[in-house]
Amino acid sequence: IAFTVPAEQEAQILESVKDISSWEYDIFKLEEVSHGRALEVLGWTILLHWGLPQKFKVGPRQLQNWLYYVSQNYNKTEYHNSTHAADVLTTCHYLLATGGAA
Repeated sequence: IAFTVPAEQEAQILESVKDISSWEYDIFKLEEVSHGRALEVLGWTILLHWGLPQKFKVGPRQLQNWLYYVSQNYNKTEYHNSTHAADVLTTCHYLLATGGAA
């Protein structure tokens, strides 16, 4: 994952992201186990899955900082927030992965 957490929490996060290619993915479970950092976790996981950091020559620290910045500066509204962004990101990943883009 993109940040340091206690081992137990890391295990819960890794367990949660293993199903990101499922239409029934539970974004709220990841939001809970990541303590509000679902967008960072999914951004890291999905961007690495598609090999985008390597393709665009973005280092791990740069990617971590960017994901943190985006997540922390997202709207703090009830709906259009970082959790919603993470949900949209997961949906885009699902559509690309199951639609033959891989």
